[in-house]
Order: sequence, then C-alpha cells, then structure tokens
Amino acid sequence: MEFTRQGLIDLPRKHDVFVGIDSDGCVFDSMAAKQIQCFHRGFLEVWDVHAFEAPVRETLEFVNLRSAYRGRDRFLNLALAVSFMRERPELAAAPLPDTTGLDAWLAGDGPFGNRELTERLASASTDDGLAAVLKWSLLIDAYVSELGPIPPFPSALSFLEHAKSCADLIVVSSTPLAVLIDEWSEHQLRQHVRFIAGKDLGEKSDHLAWATKNKGYRHTLMIGDAPKDLQAARQAGVAFFPMIPGAEEASWQTLLNDVLPGLCAGEYSRERERLYEQQFLQALPEQPPWR
Repeated sequence: MEFTRQGLIDLPRKHDVFVGIDSDGCVFDSMAAKQIQCFHRGFLEVWDVHAFEAPVRETLEFVNLRSAYRGRDRFLNLALAVSFMRERPELAAAPLPDTTGLDAWLAGDGPFGNRELTERLASASTDDGLAAVLKWSLLIDAYVSELGPIPPFPSALSFLEHAKSCADLIVVSSTPLAVLIDEWSEHQLRQHVRFIAGKDLGEKSDHLAWATKNKGYRHTLMIGDAPKDLQAARQAGVAFFPMIPGAEEASWQTLLNDVLPGLCAGEYSRERERLYEQQFLQALPEQPPWR
C-alpha cells in the first residue's frame, strides 16, 4: 500500500469505529528520550551552558515535556524556553541564545523548518543568532538518528491487538513517514494498523478529516499525548482520549479496559471525554513551577 493523501481518502471503512493514534510519546516512549538526549544535549553544546545545566534542563523539560506547549514546533519552543530562562535569577550569568533573529523569523507565516531557516540565513543581512539556532536544529537531527530502537509501551501493544478487531486503526503523526514505517515495522506493529499518515501528508487534522469524512463511522476517536492532538481532533470533529505524560501505561490501561469496550458498543459519552480532557489539561500547565 502507498501511504498517500488519496490513499487515505479512498481507504474503505471496515468497522463502525475509527481510531487515529499518535506515535511519538504516545505508542512509543520516545518524547523524553529525544528531548533529554538530543534537544537538551544540543542546547548545552551549542550555547556552552554546561555550568548551568540543571536549571537549563529543567526549563527545557518543562516547555517540551510537561507543559501546555508539549509537542509544538521545536523553534517555537526554543524561543519560549529561552524567554523563561531569562526570568530565572540562577541563569542571569548564563550565555543564553540571542533570539533576535529567531523571534523575527517566527513572527512570519512559516513553515518553520531547517530548509526555511537556511534560506532565511542566506538572505539576511545580519546573523542575529540564527546561525546558532540552525546548528542546534541540525545537531538534534543527527543525535536523533543515532538513537537506538525505542520500544512501545507494553499496554499500547495490548490495545492495538484488541482494538483492531472492532476499529479501523491508523497512525496520525507529524513524524516523517519513512521514520514511522521503520518504527512500526521494526516492532511488528504495522500489522495492527490499516494506514500510516506522517507529516509528509499534511497536518494531523487533515489526516483525521480525510480518513473519516463521509465514511459512515458510528464513532471516531483520536489518541494523543499533546495539546496539538486535542486541537486536531476538535478541528476534525473527532473525539479525543489523552495519554497523560508520565502516566502513559495507566492511560493505555484505562483506554483498553474502560474506553474501548464502550467505544465499540457505542457508549463513549461526551461527558466521559470531557473528564479525560480535564485531567489531561491539568497535567500540562501553561505557567512554569518556578513562577
């Protein structure tokens, strides 16, 4: 099967229930590994802030893993994290990044990626810190490529094995398709899903809309671990169930034992969905604890 936009639009319905599933940080315990071993490591090296490692890592971890900003674009979160760092007395003497150029670039319409940043640097009359930002981003990609296989959450595997008998499962992710195919194939999970949609196909809300529109599903659900997953579900008119960061195994167990039976029986209510959403949003605050 070719994982194309038209392929997703034409994918026929086999069951009455549809479930879209995020990959990084949801099925695979990869968010923390990528952030701590790649994003944070790159920040420490590019801006040489090893002497301030503890508060730097704490700030980066809050923004990227344990806040309402989890799952956002890396450049947006870099700018936000540095703004938080500038508030912290213990980082007053740290050589923090110059984000003048980054802030100006992010004020535009996007998209924001390595290619676009390279083009911005080539056309800029001054650096304004952008060269270091590009070095950091490229370093992240190099470090991520060196990571070994990251296994799925055990309960995620149990869910996939049980859910495929009553629901059409597809991967809905902002990770590149080639990476997704490798990960899902290596861990023998590909057999459980009917389609894999990555960033190559567009936004998650697009994936959900193309997969469900005019196909007669009785119930539709998106499983995700970041606020942008909730936003995508709402935009596509799909229900949402969250993976609570730090409590993923418990979340998968709730999904498997409490939500899935009701979902397949047509009994997943909006009231229950709101309860899970509230727990999710409470676990991801906007304000950092040091404030």
